[in-house]
Amino acid sequence: MACSGADSPLDEGAGDYGLTVALQSRSSDELTDAWVMLLKDGQLAAYREATSAGTVTFTDGATVNGDRAESLKPGDYQIAVVANASDLQSTWDAIKSGWNSGQTITCSDLLGYKLTAGSDGLAPNQEPPLTWKQTVTVNPGHNSVTGQLKRAYARLRIEIENSNATGGENIQVLGLTFASGFTGKTQYLFADQSGTVTRGNITASSSNALVPFAACTVTPGERRAIFDAYLLESQNDGYYTYTLRLKAGSTTKSVPVTIETVNTSTGIAERITAINRNDFITSSVFVSYNPKAGDIEFEVEPWTQKDLDIEFN
Repeated sequence: MACSGADSPLDEGAGDYGLTVALQSRSSDELTDAWVMLLKDGQLAAYREATSAGTVTFTDGATVNGDRAESLKPGDYQIAVVANASDLQSTWDAIKSGWNSGQTITCSDLLGYKLTAGSDGLAPNQEPPLTWKQTVTVNPGHNSVTGQLKRAYARLRIEIENSNATGGENIQVLGLTFASGFTGKTQYLFADQSGTVTRGNITASSSNALVPFAACTVTPGERRAIFDAYLLESQNDGYYTYTLRLKAGSTTKSVPVTIETVNTSTGIAERITAINRNDFITSSVFVSYNPKAGDIEFEVEPWTQKDLDIEFN
């Protein structure tokens, strides 16, 4: 994502300066209402709006927004982009209005904005905001940079598969409880800021989940999502765990599950210690009933998909 050099060998100050910013997201129909901020020394130098993935261009002296001319000179700039954040529309409108009227604008209301989970510990059940921020160096001539926007939320899905053969026992899922402090309750809109994270507890049955937990029966060979929701990012050195309450035949059993992922270097499953924005974690549990032992047996599949392009839908 480095800024390119000049298209022509102009001397500093001998001609116009331009910067094209190409915005990319997981798919072209995901990015809507993108707000592109170009900042110099912490102050807004220019802004653009986009309604889809594509490019926006800044040019020294341009008067694209109102009568105020943009200033684009050689040096370091910060690009900050927010998309799909309709809840912050009034904040963005105030930034535009202030800049267009000649005020000095820092965009701190957006750059330092904190997202907050609900009392159920979950992020809102809506399209996640997308963000990207990077420092670029503008050289004489025309410059270009490409940014990959990331979702500000993570997503967690829990799936149960009944491994019994056809004609075997059904598996009843009676309960799902998450460890205390499982998720983060606050996080910054942009990823490059640190601070104390307030921990939150997840209400598995919340209607705010994409798939709220409800007691169910999983038949032999069936695989079912029993919980699916957006979360804010967090770190948890005590590990991410949850407990399933299961029943098969006359046996009822509490099954503790620790979410693991495969270390790509060693191939060994390890407990995860963080849930990061843009992660889509699927925790799969394979359950069967051993009638001879009268016991419920289970196996947990490590999460292996850490891919920016994985579909959230």
